[in-house]
Amino acid sequence: MSTPSLSELAIIDVLNTIVDRVKQTQPTSTTGKPLSGGLVYSQLVLGMPIDPRDYGNPWSPMGSDTGAGSQTAGVPAAPAAAPGATPTPDPKLLASLEAAFKTSQLCNIMLQVTNDGSYLQYPIGRHLAFEYDGILTAMQPLPVPPQPAAVQAEVTAANNVLYTMDNTDPNNPVIIGPSPLYTTYQNNAMAYALAKANYAAQQAATLANPALAAEWPMLSAAYQEPVNNAWNLWKAEGAPKIEAALAVIESQGINMQQAQIAAAKQQFDIWSLGLAGVPTDIPYSYVDPSEWCDPTANDIGFETLSIKRTTGDHVASTVTANNSSMYWNNQQTSFSQSANASGFFGIGSGSESSSNADQHSANLSASGYSFNNNVTDAFTDLEIYLEWGLVTCYRPWLISDLFYMNNWYIQGQRANCVSTGDIQSQLGLTSQLLPMIPQQMLVVRNVKITSSSWGDNAHTLNSLYGVNAASTNASQSSAGGSAGVSFGPFGGGGASVQSSNNQAAGQGSSWTASNALSNTGTHFDGTTLTIQGAQVIAFLSDIVPASPAIDDPALPKPKATSTSSTTVSVPASVAVPQPVAASTAVTA
Repeated sequence: MSTPSLSELAIIDVLNTIVDRVKQTQPTSTTGKPLSGGLVYSQLVLGMPIDPRDYGNPWSPMGSDTGAGSQTAGVPAAPAAAPGATPTPDPKLLASLEAAFKTSQLCNIMLQVTNDGSYLQYPIGRHLAFEYDGILTAMQPLPVPPQPAAVQAEVTAANNVLYTMDNTDPNNPVIIGPSPLYTTYQNNAMAYALAKANYAAQQAATLANPALAAEWPMLSAAYQEPVNNAWNLWKAEGAPKIEAALAVIESQGINMQQAQIAAAKQQFDIWSLGLAGVPTDIPYSYVDPSEWCDPTANDIGFETLSIKRTTGDHVASTVTANNSSMYWNNQQTSFSQSANASGFFGIGSGSESSSNADQHSANLSASGYSFNNNVTDAFTDLEIYLEWGLVTCYRPWLISDLFYMNNWYIQGQRANCVSTGDIQSQLGLTSQLLPMIPQQMLVVRNVKITSSSWGDNAHTLNSLYGVNAASTNASQSSAGGSAGVSFGPFGGGGASVQSSNNQAAGQGSSWTASNALSNTGTHFDGTTLTIQGAQVIAFLSDIVPASPAIDDPALPKPKATSTSSTTVSVPASVAVPQPVAASTAVTA
């Protein structure tokens, strides 16, 4: 392994520091082992820029104030409609609805299980909501034994008290409607409720009248008496018999798996909303804290981190190079080779245009920069300052409790077809339906990189992001697209370029709304490169518990694999775990 450059050492320090803090947030047992199947850390090669205009102030079912907050400050208010004219939609409301749609899409990412910290999507993509919906549809609890005869007789007697029954088919009685006694009970209950409401209304009106307020203790008797009479009549006309019958019906247990699966299906339907603008339902998700994408929000718990490296640290870099605790340490050589000896720091070009709702799908393409061969890593000192925070994806439509239940199976599938419950046995597999669920995103914002010696980088940075840059010519190795800076996973956005004889001509130094990866701005003053805005640089996912525990009983029994002394039955969908190698997955 080659000795890491100074810039690499600084990036490694930053990532190791953050991940160590992340590991401390994960629950463990008294033995220090994680309480779940493992936490998978998926580090993007290049951060996913987050524009607050895309994700800020999203609509919520509780009726968010779509006109408030800095995220919609740039959206003009709807003009007042002329008399008789058709009203137009409020632009701020439309922006809020679009933000809710894009946030829900961002929370719908489904990633592959890795144990080296790498970010790996499925070929041609898979979506969390689609897989979960399919699992719900195919979940089948085991048959429930019939109720004891005594219990069934008690339920039948209670139904006869409460309802008028059609017993034409004794094995399948049908409820026609409430019995006369139950109807009387309901009417009396309503009369009692109205009497109490009338008492409260009269009390409020009397106390608001200065002439009568002092007399309320004596006037109240006239309104208390109807309450007492309604209560007495309610209880006298068969209430105990009705309530006893209701208690029998309401106390009857039903199969937990059946009830929970039904409740989960109902929740999925309830939270599937019309956010797309076309007739299709989108499962609603949100991210907490609500201002996670606003780089100016200073009261939401983001932490600050500052790392400084000098040439003296670089001399002793072999210690860090030999540390294989995190995947980026193991990948230093490939980073250096890709950057043509420029370390983690590189200036490159590549097409970065993509739909904001699907930027996560374009990250692998956007990260495939062609690094400038002329850039050298001439740093003698380097300091990185940034703000970072873990933000949480909430999906009210996803009831993960289901995967902890027993006595259910997926129709047509083997045991553990949803997940094997651990990291190692699911590496490289695409057969599991839902091996892990992304729960949090690691967001970095307002990055500042300072050095007294930028070497050859200074000229290019001044050209792209310098304060006085008006028009520039930066030599690039590939034509077209956007030229931009990337420092490890921290992307600095692109300045628009066009190719002419392999010379890229660019205008301006700051990001604008037209740049695909723009937020607020990237600036270089000769000493400090400032990358404003927020970027998602990693996803943290929880392994789904091993589920289901059983095969579909209708499937043929799996073939047995014989050993010298033992015969082991191996379900077809379950990968046989290989010997555990040194794992770099983030586990607490």
